[in-house]
Amino acid sequence: MNTVKYYRKICNLTQEDIAKKMGMSVNSYSNKELGKSQFTKEEMISFEKIVCQTVSNISILDIFFTDKLQKLQIKSEVNR
Repeated sequence: MNTVKYYRKICNLTQEDIAKKMGMSVNSYSNKELGKSQFTKEEMISFEKIVCQTVSNISILDIFFTDKLQKLQIKSEVNR
């Protein structure tokens, strides 16, 4: 499960709920959650604000970049 979907589920929200709160179609949000299209900076901030209502001490870095950083760290260690 990707991090965005994980945090959406922690907040007990459906894709439809998030899409409505973010002012986009469900299809558009779904494509972003699936990685078919990218979140804009403004959308990342909006998503973070929604998640922060349920999960305290969370940042855009935790939501959108943690997986990428972990993969880069693992790849770096493997290539040593």
